[in-house]
Amino acid sequence: MKVALICFYDGKDARTEAIAGAVRQSAEETGNTVQVLDGMQETGPAALALSDYIAVIARKSGFFGSALPSRIKEFFAAAGSVAGKKGAALLVSYGLFGNRKAYENLMRSMEKEGVVLDYSDILRNRDEARAGGKNLG
Repeated sequence: MKVALICFYDGKDARTEAIAGAVRQSAEETGNTVQVLDGMQETGPAALALSDYIAVIARKSGFFGSALPSRIKEFFAAAGSVAGKKGAALLVSYGLFGNRKAYENLMRSMEKEGVVLDYSDILRNRDEARAGGKNLG
């Protein structure tokens, strides 16, 4: 299965990048072809139209709040129709408070675009990321 793994997080965060890498590696080990996209830089590529599955991995913007990068809405607005595609919402745990609310906001924003979520999780470390990657596709 062709999986588009779209990453939304600000700056160079080694922990978040390691978690995203573990998700990618684990998804590939189950036989999927994974295309990693930097959602903060890409402008809604046509690659989503060619993908069978859309997975979003994000980290909330602030340490205490629950806000997600505003780029998520912009990305999907420019991406064209993704309605009806299966997908996953993965949030990297960050900070003390607001992870659950950010997680709910991420799921809600993907469902609003028409993505049918069949898996979602809050990832705290690489082990949880590896387990989550096996559920993609």
